[in-house]
Amino acid sequence: MNNTEWITADQLGDALSDAGLPAGGIVMVHARLSAFPWIVGGAESVVHALLKAVGPGGTITAYAGWEDNPYHLGSWPPERQAAYHHGMPAFDPAISEARRGYGRLPERIRTWPQAHRSAHPEMNLVAIGPQADWLTRSDLDDDPYGSGSPLARLVQANATILMLAAPLDSLTLIHHAERIADAEPKRWATYRMPVRRNGETVWHPFTAIDTSRGAYDYATHVGAEGYIDTIARSALDHGIGRQATIFGADCHMFAAKPLVDHATSWIDQRFSSE
Repeated sequence: MNNTEWITADQLGDALSDAGLPAGGIVMVHARLSAFPWIVGGAESVVHALLKAVGPGGTITAYAGWEDNPYHLGSWPPERQAAYHHGMPAFDPAISEARRGYGRLPERIRTWPQAHRSAHPEMNLVAIGPQADWLTRSDLDDDPYGSGSPLARLVQANATILMLAAPLDSLTLIHHAERIADAEPKRWATYRMPVRRNGETVWHPFTAIDTSRGAYDYATHVGAEGYIDTIARSALDHGIGRQATIFGADCHMFAAKPLVDHATSWIDQRFSSE
């Protein structure tokens, strides 16, 4: 599709359908809206476009995270740590802002009427649609990347992962592959975040695979692009996923299950004997 000066929600929705975005299922979207011509109505119009493309039976979801979350608190200067310990509001799935670094779309989905959000303060999804409640249902102490997590449900449903001009290294679902891969040892991260328990704010301990550096020592296996980009491009090279140009922007779509199967195999082949 050729570039134009601006695009509307209806035009983008039609373009997504023409590019092969399936209706009726779950679509997890990562978006870089600045790659497109001017979108009339901004992020709100993108949500309308996605809902049009997936239809009334479809569900859209995005990785939201939590703005200004204290994941790296242990490495901060003591004065900053103290300020967060005393002043950071507790995570509340209903009101805590999505992380701005993930773009404008997750926060717009989070604030959409009847949106749902999963419970983990660092790894949470926001979703709209008939499967949103099922997809995001979770507890604080659940493994946010493992079996039974919202990411695992994306695989169970064989959701479509839509990279709407987003870089391939933002493919969150690869972290689920890291978690379920057989290869050991894995890197783990332990941290605390403020949550509400029995009407009070408590700093709750969490343990999960290290997604900041990666669950494995990837340095000897990937280049400057990073391991998520490398795994995603390997999947494309093996016929998993496809590229589409939408209003001049380079986009990709992956089926969740084949992508995770390929990613776990890629990881196990390189790290099972190490």
